Amino acid sequence: MIDALLREPTGTYEGQFYQVHEARTHPGCVQLPRIRLAVAASGPRGMRLAAAHAQIWVKTGSRTRQGPVTPATGAQDVGDQIAQLDEACAEVGRDPRTLDRLVVTGPALDSGLVSPEAFAETVGRYAEIGVTDLVVHWPRPTDPYRADPVVFERIFG
Repeated sequence: MIDALLREPTGTYEGQFYQVHEARTHPGCVQLPRIRLAVAASGPRGMRLAAAHAQIWVKTGSRTRQGPVTPATGAQDVGDQIAQLDEACAEVGRDPRTLDRLVVTGPALDSGLVSPEAFAETVGRYAEIGVTDLVVHWPRPTDPYRADPVVFERIFG
């Protein structure tokens, strides 16, 4: 339904859990045919949903590990999930290369913001497994987003 509402001025949908009749969006979506849809998914059902409808798959780390894990471990976990995502794409007949892969660091995944070198290594590990975008948070003095603002500025400034 969200996809239809972002593409059309009005929409009607009757599903198992939700129904909408003549729903409208105003002023509507400026980007055409609509903004890119991002789906965060870890399990098989969510992966199929992302494969079928999303332009961006979002991952925040393993569902089972306590974090934050090192970039090496995080990239291994995300790589395993990318393999599952690729399988979901095959199930729905989609080329997995048409789906961007966005990883969000923080509570489950170490950002590598301890130094420019550590961050470059972190980015490299995720790029090697096919991650297209890596999100880090503005540094804070406390966990889970603890980082030195000076180092952050050296990396991104």
